[in-house]
Amino acid sequence: MSFDLIAWVRPIPSTAEAAEDLLRRYYDDGEDVFEADPALEAFRSDVLSQYPALEDTGKDETSPWAMTPAASDRFVEFNLSWHAEDKALLTIVELARKHRVVLYDPQGPDVHSPVGIGRGSLRNDATPSTERRPWFPVLAVGGALVLCFALVLMMALASHATR
Repeated sequence: MSFDLIAWVRPIPSTAEAAEDLLRRYYDDGEDVFEADPALEAFRSDVLSQYPALEDTGKDETSPWAMTPAASDRFVEFNLSWHAEDKALLTIVELARKHRVVLYDPQGPDVHSPVGIGRGSLRNDATPSTERRPWFPVLAVGGALVLCFALVLMMALASHATR
């Protein structure tokens, strides 16, 4: 299971709905709606310097990636695994601002604008929230309960075996 963040430089959407429309035109209609800009590859490289590609780390359980982001100067899709830490999200948002890259969260939906660009309905905070991942606390609590049950069961079996 993963969630996505999508990055590009231009055009700069004024709302999450405008960003969604750009993606629809890109995916469904095959339109080349995103402008090429070397800042996007610099952004991706900076992100990968903080969180290396899966190919470079093997099956590293601490990696935030569900899939390594592909290189492009127009559009980069970041597929993050469900266990990605909030720190990774904050780092990606911070680096997007540094490189003046638009960052779209289709799960929100939400648009993080580059510093000094746009106002209106664009979010200018850099605090991705676990609210967009409401299943995360459920999985954490469920996993803890399963581990507790397994531990109690193992203790009971061990106690029964020593009698």
